[in-house]
Amino acid sequence: MDRLINELNLSPTDAYKRIQQVVEHVNIVVGTLGSEDWSLDQVEVGNLPTKDEESTESDETEDAIDIHADDNFDDELAEVFSPIKGNVVFAAAGEGWGFSIEQFCNMYAQKLGIKKEKLLNFLWGNYYFNPKTKQIFKKDVTGNMVPMFVLFVLQNVWQAYNAATEARDKIPKIIQALGLQIPPRELNSQDSKTLIEAIFTRWLPLAPIILEVAVRRLPGPKVAQANRINRLWQPPTQLPEEIKPKIEEIEKNLKNCLPDVDVVIFVSKVISVPYDSIAHVRMPVPRRVPRKDADPADPADPATTPAADPAPVPTVPKEKHLNSTGEKFIGFSRIFSGTVKVGQKLHVFGPRYNPLEPEKYHTELEITELFLLMGRTLEPVNEVPAGNVFGIGGAVDQHILKTATLSTSREMTIFNSMLSASSPIVRVALEAENPTEMPKLVEGLKILNQSDPSVEVLVQETGEHVIVASGELHLARCLTDLRERWAKIQIRVSEPIVAFRETITNEPSQKFPSVIVSVPTANKVGHVKVSAIPLPSNIRKYLMENSSLIRGIFVDKSVSLVGESEAVLFRERLQEEFKKAGPKWENELNNLWSFGPKRVGANILLNHIQGYHNTNHWNSLWKEIFPETQTKDVVRGNFGENSELTPENLAALKLESEVISPDALRQDEEVKSPQVERAESVKSAESINEQEKFALLQELNNSFITGFQLATAAGPLCEEPMAGVCFIVEEVHFTSQGGESIVGRGPFSGQMMSAMKESCRRAFLSKSLRIMEPMYLCDIQIPSTMMGQMYAVLGRRRAKILREEVKEGTYIYITRAYLPVIESFGLSEELLTQTSGAASIQLVFSHYKVFKKDPFFVASTEEELEDIGDNLGGVAPNLARTIVDGVRRRKGLKVETKLVENPNKQRTRSKNK
Repeated sequence: MDRLINELNLSPTDAYKRIQQVVEHVNIVVGTLGSEDWSLDQVEVGNLPTKDEESTESDETEDAIDIHADDNFDDELAEVFSPIKGNVVFAAAGEGWGFSIEQFCNMYAQKLGIKKEKLLNFLWGNYYFNPKTKQIFKKDVTGNMVPMFVLFVLQNVWQAYNAATEARDKIPKIIQALGLQIPPRELNSQDSKTLIEAIFTRWLPLAPIILEVAVRRLPGPKVAQANRINRLWQPPTQLPEEIKPKIEEIEKNLKNCLPDVDVVIFVSKVISVPYDSIAHVRMPVPRRVPRKDADPADPADPATTPAADPAPVPTVPKEKHLNSTGEKFIGFSRIFSGTVKVGQKLHVFGPRYNPLEPEKYHTELEITELFLLMGRTLEPVNEVPAGNVFGIGGAVDQHILKTATLSTSREMTIFNSMLSASSPIVRVALEAENPTEMPKLVEGLKILNQSDPSVEVLVQETGEHVIVASGELHLARCLTDLRERWAKIQIRVSEPIVAFRETITNEPSQKFPSVIVSVPTANKVGHVKVSAIPLPSNIRKYLMENSSLIRGIFVDKSVSLVGESEAVLFRERLQEEFKKAGPKWENELNNLWSFGPKRVGANILLNHIQGYHNTNHWNSLWKEIFPETQTKDVVRGNFGENSELTPENLAALKLESEVISPDALRQDEEVKSPQVERAESVKSAESINEQEKFALLQELNNSFITGFQLATAAGPLCEEPMAGVCFIVEEVHFTSQGGESIVGRGPFSGQMMSAMKESCRRAFLSKSLRIMEPMYLCDIQIPSTMMGQMYAVLGRRRAKILREEVKEGTYIYITRAYLPVIESFGLSEELLTQTSGAASIQLVFSHYKVFKKDPFFVASTEEELEDIGDNLGGVAPNLARTIVDGVRRRKGLKVETKLVENPNKQRTRSKNK
């Protein structure tokens, strides 16, 4: 509020319009995060009339509103921020004052003879008061009326502010009218800022109104937990029978917020705070020191009287639990049930804790320090009952990385993971300017990773220390903390690193032929034939959107946590996506061998080896979900939901069980297993029958999968991960000479892994290569007068406008566009500069988009050269190639560049005469 007066020099009416825009922008942003339709079609702030309402009102009579009627107001949406609802505070935090319209309702209700509840609805929006007739109108009937919010609220604030800065002779009258008591020392100060703070902090203090709004508008712990505990804490569908009664009891305790039951705490983040922020450390109780002239024999002299000892408070020894920067780690926590006390021992359950594997991700923590979070300071306490937000000190950093669930009960399940509105995508590499200070940087990065839940810290294979932030502002905050708080060294920061993806298309390649690639192992014993085709866009999109679910099912092996229904539903929906891709893809799900990279990516490996059916990706999953699976269910899991017990399916299952089942191999001790026979000797290529070949394939199963994972993790274009590629293993051949054993020819599994990786890379290169760039979903709110400047900024950054809609009743346009992440750096600053601060922008990661241009494209035909133009000399800038070369150059890879771009004849010598 103070900036509207001091910096912008706005009048009360203009300030009211600006405040309306701010409140409206907040509602639009909140609506964008929640529901698109809600933000565009339903947000109504401050009873602003729409165009239709304005036209209708022009035909209405100019009669005054009946202030005692109950039907003058339309019900607003519960989600809208509006001063009428009491969830908006007008404040100047720097000067320590603020107010809500309810305060002014109490001042004017009795004078105007209107009930407070009625007047509250008139103090915001387009309502006008006629002082002569004491009537309220819905429009300006005289032509010189101002809204009631301006008349009764802003004009009073502006008058008091102007009196403190310009017309000081009016200050005594204002102080008397407001009933304030201000000391003469502050009242006679020549500093206008001191006088303003003296008046406004006593008239409209900020702290009480913030507390009042929080108490009135936020639900209490008991009401809040009963409504939201089912969203915050969801026990797994499959639990051991012995802990189910205890889990039901804990659920009841959580909903009722009971203080005398088992303690349940959720630590949402770990923060690092200065040790001096602890209250009794920052403000020690002073003890009196005798004056030099004091009479030691006079006991009445207060200078010689020792001060009484202060009340005991929990001690916080400085030498314990401090990190390398002299700060303390505090677990920001909420207690949902029970009462936590100093000295208690609690079980700590990590975010990946599984009740079926109770020994993993579980530790015990002794509570040595508890704090109330009082703004900038921490107040040590001995106990905290249910329903409070508090801090846990001590050795919390040794047990909790970012989030955790704490309880006195060993039979406990964890809270749901924290959801973030933005995903970390902006990467930078860091290094210390002084190489000898790298250990300090590493220690600072550890503290940053633990204290910021939205940042990711990692070390790449090249040895670079990389942090991944949610945006430019978040990155700047992280770098400032590293330099000033945690590392306290000078840091060299690279240019922002954007993660790209590599993919292929069905278009003919301009550099490589399309073939089925055959690559032998190093010992020439095995040959792998692989082909690559692009995944249909719908399958690629579905896999990229459900990577977390794939990780939970196939990597973390948390099927019991995910639940039978989720795993089955994922397979059914994936089967639907395969059917949508066409008849050629309908049955390929049964040939799925693996996802990649890291077993969760948007690439798949298919098995087309004739007769070999032991690569179905769902076998181990289905056995974990259904441990007592019958033969009919196994057949359906391998050959489709509609498959029956046909002789062909049974024969295939019999062959598969002979290969992979240890029990089947032990049924007849006189018959050696295929693996044992193969390990003893392989006499010749002709002697390897089909069953022995399948046994060898089964043993090398992990080699094929690992080679596929390595190939998809780093593509040949610029060592970026692949996406949207389907690799098909067409055939695998094994040969042997002179009865020599295959196993005896070196580490054969590693050779097969390398051959698989190389074959995938060569198959990838046989197609037309493309890169995929990450895209932001960009929402911009901007006045209609600044639309031209916005178009110019977005046009220079390759943005694609999706739609534009005007907010009814305002001149604000809501523009939605896709923006490449690589073009987003500096966007906010440029947009605000070009629009004079009138634009409001929000960026959220959306998807990866295929760059249509071939990185190897070179103009060759007359038409292509004509499109390029003569001024470029037949060489056009290929943006895709520029991006690829930039990534390769950053990673230290070879880049094909010309040393001499435009050779010219040397002209430094003078002509011979």
